[in-house]
Amino acid sequence: MPSNKSIMDRRTIIYGVVFSIASYASAAVLALSIGAYALSSFLDPIVTLTIPLILISIGLQAMNKKFSVIFLTLFNALLYAVSGLLFMVPTLVIAGIIDELVSWVVGYRGLRAVLVNTTIVGGLVGILSVVFGILMVGLYGAIPFHDLVLAYVIFTVIYFVESAIMGLISFKIGDYLIKSGVIKS
Repeated sequence: MPSNKSIMDRRTIIYGVVFSIASYASAAVLALSIGAYALSSFLDPIVTLTIPLILISIGLQAMNKKFSVIFLTLFNALLYAVSGLLFMVPTLVIAGIIDELVSWVVGYRGLRAVLVNTTIVGGLVGILSVVFGILMVGLYGAIPFHDLVLAYVIFTVIYFVESAIMGLISFKIGDYLIKSGVIKS
């Protein structure tokens, strides 16, 4: 019989839906307001790895249940698929599956868990969205391979460092919201 910690209850699902929609909406607003999609496939992940990543990370802390990463992943993938950003679907699914497995080891709350989870998700989503975006838009081959690899390496480091910083911010905000009782667990 599964433990109570692994069951997705109503509150967990509501947290997942609310934080997923908030993250998606903030990513759309940020990307459109600064024209990140028009600027470059490398800049959009930098924008979406800020407030949207913080919201998802806080949502994960609020949910604090086994399979919550998968729930957030599938709900976000659905939102991106409906809006036509299909390159984000495999990106989210791959990052989500990897992070769910890691979460079973490190947990969902606590400084270490939040830093690890946020860094993994943010870093993977950042680089994979660029890779899938370039492949789906048809730019692969149009950019010299050595330039593309150099850009991938530089931006991968940027994405992982930025995600770790967002993880620290997420932990501080999430921890405060949980301890103050704003988020019930």
